[in-house]
Amino acid sequence: MLGDIFVSSRGDAFRYKRLLGTKSIAPPRFELLEWKGITDVDFSVLWATLLNEPFDPKRHQLIDLVFHSHETTVLGKLRMKAAVLGAMARELMGGESEPTFLYAFPPKLVEALTHLSANEVPRVVETWLHVLEKPDDRGPEFIDGLSQILNLATIANSRSRTIYLWLGV
Repeated sequence: MLGDIFVSSRGDAFRYKRLLGTKSIAPPRFELLEWKGITDVDFSVLWATLLNEPFDPKRHQLIDLVFHSHETTVLGKLRMKAAVLGAMARELMGGESEPTFLYAFPPKLVEALTHLSANEVPRVVETWLHVLEKPDDRGPEFIDGLSQILNLATIANSRSRTIYLWLGV
């Protein structure tokens, strides 16, 4: 699983997949961190860890923009059904079908990240890895990743934007 964590406008977040591989994915339009093997659940657990709460999948979850953006209108629901049927048809006909997912970090998670100091990162990562049941030897990777996400949170706050997570296979 490939994970791209980035700061952008909501509109650009929806254009992200189409813009991959172009020069359009560059600062200041996108502030980007690539992180292989990370998932939306990992960040949901991080959120609970930052709040010092037990993980609750109903309370600590990223906003699924693919489904969330289509669920509120009749036209949106029809577009969602058409997208699912189109993907099924491509799969049946042997076409390329690369599943991708787009999530937004909730404002409260971004806020919690902005309040985290660099000195607290190793302690948070230790707890985060323990809850995720990941090996301790991934600590340096997670410390580096979380440190970079703190920078993204600061950028998001200063530009009145949010952090997005794009996952692809």
